[in-house]
Amino acid sequence: MRGIFLRALGAIYIMAFASLGVQIDGLIGSRGILPAGEYLDSLYQVLGAQAYGQFPTLLWINHSDIFLQILCWGGVALGALVVAGLLPGPCLLVLWAAYLSLTVVGQEFLSFQWDMLLLEAGLLAVLFAPWGTLWLGRAKGEP
Repeated sequence: MRGIFLRALGAIYIMAFASLGVQIDGLIGSRGILPAGEYLDSLYQVLGAQAYGQFPTLLWINHSDIFLQILCWGGVALGALVVAGLLPGPCLLVLWAAYLSLTVVGQEFLSFQWDMLLLEAGLLAVLFAPWGTLWLGRAKGEP
């Protein structure tokens, strides 16, 4: 049962990241409707260093269009690894961090219930997932 849930969540991550990947530049890219870089700059101007803790995102490190694409298409690749049953625990942790990073800067575009639900389910799945390889719903070496 755990394997089915984790693989289904991996497929959901694939769809979420792929659909965002084709739109990300126009939404929050440097020339997008609500650029992530401008948003992060304004947060830092208002909050100073507290912005890093209140708005946790990998995009504080790099908010270029290329990095946005890397997060999206990397998410698709990691989701495929989860579906394949390869290292679901570590993959789900990175998927959660990447989706959280995009959600934080996504503003109106990533503030829907299903985005929050994916973050919640993703974090719980990290705690639930084996950190080895899944085979037919069981971690390798699991009875």
